Amino acid sequence: MHYQKTPIVTKMIMPVLLRTEPIDLSAVPPEAKKPPSNPFLGKLGNRLRLRREDRDLTLDELSTLSDISGSTISAIERGQKNAGISTIARLVQVLELDFAALMRDLPEPPPPKSRGRMGPPRRTGHEE
Repeated sequence: MHYQKTPIVTKMIMPVLLRTEPIDLSAVPPEAKKPPSNPFLGKLGNRLRLRREDRDLTLDELSTLSDISGSTISAIERGQKNAGISTIARLVQVLELDFAALMRDLPEPPPPKSRGRMGPPRRTGHEE
């Protein structure tokens, strides 16, 4: 590699490129844990995680059995993902859970996200 000798290259970049000792990564802060999106998702996810652990299943094993990605299961367990009913149903089936028991005494679920304009269609003046 050939670098032009400018002040920034000489003072800042070249010492990094020429470094031979290992870089200490302990100075890098660990990934921050995000709190659950809301109490409902947090408790639901925690119940699913506890059941998975009771069954001695890893995330990878549950992923294989349910055909749901491990990252999705992890996000659900952490309360970061609002999973659809079919995803929850597959997890309930694989974990041999009673759906009613899973849902019992959970906090109020969040309201559904708006998917655009609700109500009757607008009149455009071009109706027949």
